[in-house]
Amino acid sequence: MSDYDVIKVRATGLKLSGLLWSHYRRRIVGAVEAVLVSNPGLSAFVELPLGAEIKVPVASSFEAAEQITAVRIFD
Repeated sequence: MSDYDVIKVRATGLKLSGLLWSHYRRRIVGAVEAVLVSNPGLSAFVELPLGAEIKVPVASSFEAAEQITAVRIFD
């Protein structure tokens, strides 16, 4: 089993954040940064090129990072 999924861009005008939102069905902190690291040169595009294959980390690789404890400043 791979730590990455490959998504093919099938629509014009799609941005990376929109692609990740439709793939994960939720906001994941650090997902955009992880995808940019895995796909050198992708940051040069405002809109993703049609037909491009984007390597994205599987959602389970972010599970530990989502365990964030809120800090209360005032009681």
